[in-house]
Amino acid sequence: MIEVELKAWIDDPPAVQAAIAARFRFAGDYRKEDLYFRLASPAARKAGAPIEFRLRIENGAAIVTSKEKRIDGGIEVNRETEFEVSDPLAFEAFARYLGARPFVRKVKVGRLYEAAAGQMPGGSRPVHLELSAVERLGTFLEIEKLIDSEEPAAIAAARAEIRALLASLGIG
Repeated sequence: MIEVELKAWIDDPPAVQAAIAARFRFAGDYRKEDLYFRLASPAARKAGAPIEFRLRIENGAAIVTSKEKRIDGGIEVNRETEFEVSDPLAFEAFARYLGARPFVRKVKVGRLYEAAAGQMPGGSRPVHLELSAVERLGTFLEIEKLIDSEEPAAIAAARAEIRALLASLGIG
């Protein structure tokens, strides 16, 4: 799966939440505790970028995620690799043993909504909308669409769907 997503800072969270709640299905509240790691391997240093990954605690589960990220037309396009770990403290110790160092700790609390497949023009899969309060940073709306292909036309269609949704909510 390829994740196409956009994050927007929100000036008026109550108004945006009301607009989203009026149109889309509420899928639940969440609290996500993220610890980001950086591993500056010799190969990564040669390429000019360190290896980064995240350990997320959510609903009692611990998920490790790495992303091959690029920006395409102002929107993130990510190839993600994720797996669950049974013991997050053991995983953190293991990551440190390998030389990875934590560099950001983030907590976000929010509400998840879903635009049903077909609810948006050209939509064949649901679009997820997360309205999140991020400690020390503010409130953000993240709109995410999963697609099966890295074909430019598929990415362009997902990007257009996300931009149309953002515009329909009155967010520039």
